Amino acid sequence: IGGFRPGDVIGLLGPFSGGKTTMLSTTAVRMAQRYAANDENKLSIYICYEDGAQKVNCSLYSAAAHIERQVFTDKTPEEVWASMSDRDSLKAYERHIPVNANAEVMIGEKERLRAAQVWFNSHFVFLDFSAAGIGSAGNGGVDEIVAALEDLAEQRGMDIGFIAIDYAALLLDRYMAQDARAKYQEQNWRQLKQLPDQIKTKVAIPFNATVFLAHQLAPGDIKKIPTYRHVDHADAQGSKSFAENLHACLCLNVPDPECHVSTINWSKIRFGRPVRGKHGLVQIDEH
Repeated sequence: IGGFRPGDVIGLLGPFSGGKTTMLSTTAVRMAQRYAANDENKLSIYICYEDGAQKVNCSLYSAAAHIERQVFTDKTPEEVWASMSDRDSLKAYERHIPVNANAEVMIGEKERLRAAQVWFNSHFVFLDFSAAGIGSAGNGGVDEIVAALEDLAEQRGMDIGFIAIDYAALLLDRYMAQDARAKYQEQNWRQLKQLPDQIKTKVAIPFNATVFLAHQLAPGDIKKIPTYRHVDHADAQGSKSFAENLHACLCLNVPDPECHVSTINWSKIRFGRPVRGKHGLVQIDEH
């Protein structure tokens, strides 16, 4: 991705099970690692409306320490630790991960987890909004996010550098459910169109942070699009309006069933500079 500009709101669009959560969680973890490496007094925040910490932690620890996700799945902490490799018992996949590439001494899962916990615990925060009334304001919507971030920044004495929100529709569902505001479908579309601007003016700019906002593409709208074609934000109902107030919009297609590779398309970039190679590929897998 190459880096972000503070104050920008970047959309990540993709279908169900297309890799949005994996991309968001991995990006948030990598930003935390970057803050630690550069000795920046900043936090990277991952806000999740869909799944609680018990489920998402697998993805977060996997991304932080370059460990297969299945190592953390359906096990007690003791079982997880017992199943991990060390430098004397490396698994096959470990010889190809970045931290071990061309290294004189290859390190196993236990060593990588110990090393990652230092910067992960100091620069990364997971906010679980999967249940109603989790945030400080308790009313849902962007104001609840703002209140939670203000409390967090004050408690930790750190700036907020990066915020991932997973995902837009569930954020709005929670908010619109208050006082039965979701009565009419057109109200939902209006809220979805206004959401990026609210996040920009209330979150990204005041906190001087970059916000990554995920939104699910309707499966019915893009099911006819081949896996090799680049998806655009205008391909799905409501997404064109959603992208109008975004600084940039990144679209994922359904992974190819044979090679598990997805196409990526920067369908909108408003950075004021030429863009090279805005199309690409990503492999979403359990490693």
